[in-house]
Amino acid sequence: MASSMTFEQFLASRRNPVSITRTVRNPHQYADEFLEELDQHLQTVEDWINGDIDEEQMREAMEFFAEHFGASYQATPRRAVFRGQLKKVFDGSPRSYSYDPKIAEKFAQTFFANGFIIERIVCFECPDRAAFRGSLDLGKLLKRYMGHKYGFENEVVLYNTPPKGDAEVYAA
Repeated sequence: MASSMTFEQFLASRRNPVSITRTVRNPHQYADEFLEELDQHLQTVEDWINGDIDEEQMREAMEFFAEHFGASYQATPRRAVFRGQLKKVFDGSPRSYSYDPKIAEKFAQTFFANGFIIERIVCFECPDRAAFRGSLDLGKLLKRYMGHKYGFENEVVLYNTPPKGDAEVYAA
């Protein structure tokens, strides 16, 4: 049963639409230009969560949050993250991963007869570190800007680089 649905769209279909509004005082609040840029990147994240995927805008958002907020939204170190996909394509673009392996497995098995699961261990100093440079833990980001963790949110956006070290790619 082939489908053109991406893993990101599959994750979006599992939740209600989200609206992110900046409600927390920000250390850079004095700068109107900074606030406009922050709102633009929050809109990119909101669109991504809701299934409207723009890889280039997400790359810019990841770089923005990494530069201005440091480790605030990094994935939790030493936890495994998982992604279901059809092909072993590792182009370095932003991609969604989940802390829940069942979500990745369900996606790969439901939509692809010969799908793959990618498992990575979150690290910032290991051979696979390039994947986690600027990673966005969407649960942490939503908690910061919405005041609470949004439902069962366990999605992490990272760079889909070729797995190295402890990372694994296996058939679903």
